[in-house]
Amino acid sequence: MAVMDNPQTSTRVEIDVAHFHPLKPASVRHGLVGHPLLGKDSLLQLATRLKSPGKVNYISGQTTPDADFTELLGTHGTGRSLEETLERIEEPGSWVAFYHIESDPIYRELIDECLDTVQPAVRKHDPGMFGRMGWIFFSSPGALTPFHIDTETNLLLQIHGEKELSVWDPYDRTVLPERSIETYLATSSLKQVTYRPDLQEKAYAFRLTPGVGAYMPCTAPHLARTCDGDYSITLALTYFTAATERRSRVYRANSVLRKLRLSPRPYGDSPFADGVKSRLYSSYLSVKKLLIRPKDRG
Repeated sequence: MAVMDNPQTSTRVEIDVAHFHPLKPASVRHGLVGHPLLGKDSLLQLATRLKSPGKVNYISGQTTPDADFTELLGTHGTGRSLEETLERIEEPGSWVAFYHIESDPIYRELIDECLDTVQPAVRKHDPGMFGRMGWIFFSSPGALTPFHIDTETNLLLQIHGEKELSVWDPYDRTVLPERSIETYLATSSLKQVTYRPDLQEKAYAFRLTPGVGAYMPCTAPHLARTCDGDYSITLALTYFTAATERRSRVYRANSVLRKLRLSPRPYGDSPFADGVKSRLYSSYLSVKKLLIRPKDRG
């Protein structure tokens, strides 16, 4: 079991099962507020353990919604060391991200305990959960996380402070064009995932307070801003499912077909074609690994 010094905390994450839909953003609740592993002192220790593997990034929170999320490290540095950035997190101007906290055995237990409480509700509509991961976002007052998408399904849980979160429907092509998703899933580039002020009226708006969080489907565009007055600690629990992995394979297959000067049908246009492309892409990856392996041995 993960460390639980505070008897009032719980690793339970509550989803409204009656209204849950794997493709729709939704509010969730949790009992992690006050958990000893998610306090400031514990996170300072975790930062020390994750620093050498390069799993902690820290940037200036003074950015804009349309900034390129993948280039923030190079364009918006804090000008401080990691230690100083964390020690001064209560001052406006910083944003620290802990990546792949599941690589730390203690936090791996915490992630599993939390997602174990969610899995029964999720698998009724979206079975085959795998690839569990965890991320922690430690943000100064007023810090902004720019508009972007992720490959994983995401449970964003607010631990300390407050945050305003905007999430968009991942299937609204006026917000996120088909080719933008394809490019991102095939190359990890966010160049075609762009924010426009007129999109704001289409967003699902969440006010994340301690004990409250949000469910976000994979590739759902989102941005977040820490509210003024206090720093924010947010835990993100992410995972893949059989359906999300199949969807990713179809988009990546379409990218390969496009390079061959073909015009593949969009994802969802033909379930039969999607199934064929998913299987073919899996075979393509297997053959590619076989071709690369002899070179690696040399």
